[in-house]
Amino acid sequence: MNGVLVLTAALFGLTLYLVFMWVPTEVNLGLSQRIFYFHVPISMLGLSSIAIPAGASIAYLLVKKNRQRWDSLAYASAEVGLLFATLSLVTGVLWIKPVQGVWWTWELKLTLTLIVWFILAAYLMLDNYGPKGSQGDRFRAVVAVIGVVAAGMNWVSTKVSDRRAHPDTIVLNMDLDGDMAVVVLLSIVAFTLLFAYLLVDRYRLRQAERDIDGLYRHVS
Repeated sequence: MNGVLVLTAALFGLTLYLVFMWVPTEVNLGLSQRIFYFHVPISMLGLSSIAIPAGASIAYLLVKKNRQRWDSLAYASAEVGLLFATLSLVTGVLWIKPVQGVWWTWELKLTLTLIVWFILAAYLMLDNYGPKGSQGDRFRAVVAVIGVVAAGMNWVSTKVSDRRAHPDTIVLNMDLDGDMAVVVLLSIVAFTLLFAYLLVDRYRLRQAERDIDGLYRHVS
């Protein structure tokens, strides 16, 4: 994983240089448009991440072997996903303020993004403070599946709702020149590697926490 971390750091360094020194400044949005290169990959990963705890929670309920590993994967992905979803909201409001003059609008896409954030937070709260046993496992799986539905609705919302505050989210459909498209794709790769690194690291830590809890129960 050290090699992945070094590669991720190198890609982020290159991305930062290209964002602030190479790509042109957008005529209408000015410097605030450069948030776009961070907001797009963060949002894509933050919304997509809900699929991992959903799939892992279902596997935890259905698969008899390695159930703790599935549960650890679900928890770790929900934590990392909540981090990216939070950054998505923060970068989004920083981007929209200079354009719309407001910090937030309740259009469909933004509202669904906020709902996904609450669902990820609810998943973690259920894991820590909700009912234990099979009932709690089912509750978490249902919450995660609802999050997948909300995230799916978010992806298509720009096709059916007002776009005053948010453009098309499909990168390939955006009207970008060659330089901007290259930097966006590089940023997506860099953030994806970061997401994967954090997910694996948090998964290992979660497994270690379980091992320590099991040892403590055994000696006590």
